[in-house]
Amino acid sequence: KIVDRYLLREYLVNLGYCVVLFAMILVIYDLFNNLGKFMEAETPFFLIAYYYACSMIPMVEYLLPASLLLATLYTLWYLTRNNEFTAMRASGLSLLRIMTPFLMVGVLCTALSSGIKEFFSPHAGLWTEHFSRSKFRNADMSIYEDVAYYNRITRRQWKIGKMDTRQPDRLHDVKVKQERPDGSRIEELTARRAEWRAESWW
Repeated sequence: KIVDRYLLREYLVNLGYCVVLFAMILVIYDLFNNLGKFMEAETPFFLIAYYYACSMIPMVEYLLPASLLLATLYTLWYLTRNNEFTAMRASGLSLLRIMTPFLMVGVLCTALSSGIKEFFSPHAGLWTEHFSRSKFRNADMSIYEDVAYYNRITRRQWKIGKMDTRQPDRLHDVKVKQERPDGSRIEELTARRAEWRAESWW
C-alpha cells in the first residue's frame, strides 16, 4: 500500500501537469486568433473563461491519452533514474504489481473520457460554436442555428436551420436525408417547418 500511494502520488502529479500544459497550449494558440475579436466585442472575462472551459471539454478525449502517455513515460523514467524501479523489482514486486496503479488510472481516465464525451461534449461544443458565431457576444443561447444530427438507428441525417430549446417540438428549415445500410442516399426531404406530433415528426 505504501508503494501504491507513492506511485499514485508521483503519477497523478505528473498527469496533472501534462493536462494543464496541453490545455494551456491549446488556449494560447486560440488566443492568437481570437484575442482581437474578444477585445472588439468587449467580451467579459468570465465569458472568455467559460468559452475556453467549454472548448476544452470536447478535447478531453485527445488531451487525456496524450497526457497519460507523457506522464507514464516521465514517471517511469524518473523512477528508473533514481534506481527506485530496480529497488522495487529487487524487493520481490512483479512488473504487473508495479504497473497496477498506472493501469487503474488509465481505466478511470477512460471511463471519465467516455462519460464526458457522452453527456457534456455535445452541449459544450454546440454552445462554443454558437458563441463564436455570435462574434463572442452574450447572445440568446436558447436559439441554435445550422444544427446537424445523424440518427444511426433510422439512418437519417438531419440538418436543422434553426431551433429553439424552449420549443423543442418545432424545427425550422429542415433537410432530412434517408440512407441505405451501405451509405447511399434513398431520398431527401426539405421542409420549412417540422413538428413533433403523435409520437413522430411531421
